Amino acid sequence: MAHLGAAAAEALANDAALGALRDALRNVLDGGEPAVAAFCRGFGPRRLMKLLGKGDIQSDDEFAELADRVIEACSTTSSCYGDMTAGFAVSQDFTEVHKESMYPDTHIELSRPLPGQEAPLQHVSHEPVHLRLRTPTDSDEDGVGCDCRFVPAYARVEPTSHGARSECGTRATAVLKLTTPSRRSCFGAEIECKVWPAAILLARWLWCHSWLVKGRCILELGAGVGTAGLAASLAGARRVFITDISSTALELAKRNVNINGANVQQAARVLRLDWADPPPALPEIAGKDQADAAEQAETELELARLTGKVDLLIAADVINSDGLSQLVYRMIIRYLAPRGLFIMVAPLPFHRHTVDVIREMLLSSPIFETHILPVPSWLAQAVAEATDIQHEIYVVQWRKSPTDDSADTKM
Repeated sequence: MAHLGAAAAEALANDAALGALRDALRNVLDGGEPAVAAFCRGFGPRRLMKLLGKGDIQSDDEFAELADRVIEACSTTSSCYGDMTAGFAVSQDFTEVHKESMYPDTHIELSRPLPGQEAPLQHVSHEPVHLRLRTPTDSDEDGVGCDCRFVPAYARVEPTSHGARSECGTRATAVLKLTTPSRRSCFGAEIECKVWPAAILLARWLWCHSWLVKGRCILELGAGVGTAGLAASLAGARRVFITDISSTALELAKRNVNINGANVQQAARVLRLDWADPPPALPEIAGKDQADAAEQAETELELARLTGKVDLLIAADVINSDGLSQLVYRMIIRYLAPRGLFIMVAPLPFHRHTVDVIREMLLSSPIFETHILPVPSWLAQAVAEATDIQHEIYVVQWRKSPTDDSADTKM
């Protein structure tokens, strides 16, 4: 079976057609250890990993899956020593280095203030906008709240009471650790698990507004691996619900909660949320038999308790196809507290399909007051892709209480 590995090596080295390359990798796997060893000698796992980032290959999920399996086979096949794994003395060494490159951890540094943060945006209003928020100590039932103001020119929310800033504590820096499913997530082949620049921008913004985050209830929509929600947990949120519909993303988000320390583990909850079919309001499921599906029932109860009570509803680059704008709009109506804020970072409509729909819905909404501004350069410093993809920050609040018996609040 060694000839299968040698033939695959030749096909990859000579840039054969994509379909032929897939067949070549299948032959390596079907040929067992002799084929894998021959492939290692003729081409090798390192060159295969580099090939994953080239041209059409980087967006081909089937090829990437096969490549993952071949690379894993190379790291575990006992005969893959010598020239084909130069630099690795034993299989364990090869496996560890392979994992480091194939499954890279992402580290996001959070700090405040960021350089340039005090510079205003050009051609953006300096006129502050009044915002209404519950204080973190308010009960869910009372209507007492605190006032703050949004200053568009500086992309920041400020408390009207100077004492509120002292709540953020003295810790100015933190490192957010993120696991990724594979090297392919860096190319966007695993969209739900990629650490998108919008999520990093939102995480940084939340960290720079720790006074706003501390002690509050936060729900992240379409969280993926949980970047922004984890940052909110680090910043001192009382409870952060990291939600997504992808089971793969949720598993990674759970891992990320576990590796970011006790404070995050205490604050963060990872839950599945289908925007098209959210759990019903609490009274409708209060009598549900949890014995049949205890975990699912508990998840539904958690989300049901959030109806109309989320202080900060957050989202990062969650609109990328038809129909999602309408669903996100419904989620804001469903979960945002009367004195709450919806904060979203999204690419300009030029960069992302249908973002213009949610943009227009919010700006023209009779029930929401919306302010949109460009992401300032200080927030985007050293964020990969942020220089090529321009983003905006959305700050949204209710025009009036959603408890009013108005048809405007219904979808």
